[in-house]
Amino acid sequence: AKGAGMVSDESALTAAVVEEEVVRDFAFEKLDPTQRVFADRVLAWGRELVSAYKHNATVRDRKKLKRVPLLRSYLGGSAGSGKSTTLRTVLQHLRLLFQKEGLKVAVELTAYTGVAAFNIGFGAKTACSAFRIFPNAAFKKELKGNQFRDLEKQWENVVLLIVDEVSFIGRAFFHRMHCRLQQAKRAFFAERGLDPEKYHFGDISMILVGDVGQLEPIEDVSICDDEPTYATCPKPLWKLWGHAQAG
Repeated sequence: AKGAGMVSDESALTAAVVEEEVVRDFAFEKLDPTQRVFADRVLAWGRELVSAYKHNATVRDRKKLKRVPLLRSYLGGSAGSGKSTTLRTVLQHLRLLFQKEGLKVAVELTAYTGVAAFNIGFGAKTACSAFRIFPNAAFKKELKGNQFRDLEKQWENVVLLIVDEVSFIGRAFFHRMHCRLQQAKRAFFAERGLDPEKYHFGDISMILVGDVGQLEPIEDVSICDDEPTYATCPKPLWKLWGHAQAG
């Protein structure tokens, strides 16, 4: 119950960060060289994003808008390799950067299980609640009414999605994440005159975190498994096969 309360608490991600605390508690010097390379890459993307936002704030002609840089990255490593430490360090420095530049943007943190979301902290959600995709309920490709408005509001200012425990995310679930984000960012595409079919995951930057050599998804096809066919996959997965192929 205590953990569930923290998972649903978004204030940890929206609260202001204190520069002295970030520098002290999440120092880059604590990362090993490989982790530092990853951190530098994400922070470089963050600075490019700030530059694009500042440019777009001064432009009225839609044709002169800069496309916000897209980050699609994978943070891998076996258990105990420091993925969580690296992730928290990058996240806090990224939040500090956005705060100092006055950008009202957000980072969405998710993990497949509640335990992992609790361990990440910072208001992380479970993937099911973040994307409104539930294992025992029929998937609705289109949310309507209040559900759709809540979805739009949740993702309106999100520029980066972090998905921990990616080995639990199956191919069908991955495609359904894409469907949700495409719908959540529909207004974004319309305002800029963009064709949604040319973009993936609402054109939101993403970091996938985990070890695909660990636990596999439950009742889904692993993202890194390209051997199953409709004829050879377990019968309970047949209903997911279309989405699994797309994923």
